[in-house]
Amino acid sequence: MKGVLVASRVEFPRTHDIALLLRLLERTGRPIPDELLTARDLTDYAFETRYPGDYPQVTEDDYRKAVTIAEQVVRWAEGILHGT
Repeated sequence: MKGVLVASRVEFPRTHDIALLLRLLERTGRPIPDELLTARDLTDYAFETRYPGDYPQVTEDDYRKAVTIAEQVVRWAEGILHGT
């Protein structure tokens, strides 16, 4: 997402807040597929994996859903950045 923002010349704060990044991406006028909007759910993982705390354990199902969402985001961003 940040790569697409850089390519679009949109400034963004240093953040792990995916919802904020999505809002900024919407301002570029690029269409964002509905399934990418679920990437907001990945924000919690950005904090939990970097900072210590008593977080709930991630289930196998949660893990698989998160990976699927992340892969969709990467494919979308690569398509924009590589012009496909």
